[in-house]
Amino acid sequence: MSGVAIIGAGGHGRVVASVLQAANREAAGFIDSGAPADLPLPLLGQDKDIPKLIEDGVIDSFIIGLGSVKGGASLRAKLFDGLIEQGLTPAVAIHPMAMLSHGVKIGAGSVLMAGAIINTGTSIGRNCIVNTGAIIDHDGDIKDHVHIAPGVICSGNVTVGQHSLLGVGSTVKQGVTIGANVTIGAGSVVLSDITSGATAYGNPAKIP
Repeated sequence: MSGVAIIGAGGHGRVVASVLQAANREAAGFIDSGAPADLPLPLLGQDKDIPKLIEDGVIDSFIIGLGSVKGGASLRAKLFDGLIEQGLTPAVAIHPMAMLSHGVKIGAGSVLMAGAIINTGTSIGRNCIVNTGAIIDHDGDIKDHVHIAPGVICSGNVTVGQHSLLGVGSTVKQGVTIGANVTIGAGSVVLSDITSGATAYGNPAKIP
């Protein structure tokens, strides 16, 4: 039976594996060129081996197991699009201890870690990470390839543009719009809109 390939066997990739296992999803193993020896799932090979793994029926879907720290969201997006072009389907992984309100929309390839809370009216785009203990309140609009780090709190009606990263423990006031390709520093408090391409941090968060 074909299963999900996790692209990357570092720390984030291993957490993705734990989410799939907790959700009783069939995971084939990792794709990585320099993986550690002690992995919870088999090491299937490297990127160059993917066409053969598809042909042999070993994998039929994937989840990007890389965070946004190494290579940034643009690398995650490039890998995501490239794997779809090769014929793989982006899978979704939702930990059973995540809480989703009725009607929440989750895009292909996204991962919701343990303790994540997503409230009513919220839309999560493709290839997003909603990490451990993160909260996105009502009517949030999280675009594609966004990384919401552990412990982030987004109040109601928050919009986050594609490829953006909200650093660990940051807080976003209700109604705020964060543009595309934005980095919000860890522990920051975002009280007003942040323009695309900016890095902002502090309390209140400011663009230096």
